[in-house]
Amino acid sequence: MPKTAMTAVKNLISKKTAPPVERTTVTLLVWAVPVKNPRIVIAYVPGTDPSNPNNLVTVQVRDNRTFMLNTKLKASRTDREKIFDLVGAIPKWRGQKIC
Repeated sequence: MPKTAMTAVKNLISKKTAPPVERTTVTLLVWAVPVKNPRIVIAYVPGTDPSNPNNLVTVQVRDNRTFMLNTKLKASRTDREKIFDLVGAIPKWRGQKIC
């Protein structure tokens, strides 16, 4: 292996990765459960007006069949704006409280 390739490999190995971003958990209320996309739920922060589209966020879930309107859930923010990941398990039955 040439020296330039060897130094390139050493540089890749020695580079430190950025520290993991600390994700804050937020409590949200379900506003809508889309039928065409079973992997997302539309939610909003309690105390804000959900009829204003700027207050709505998308939460990625494994399956949205057991979520109902006004179900409380905990989610953490992803790297993308207005997209959150569900924290914890999905409800086992329809309407079960998970927070």
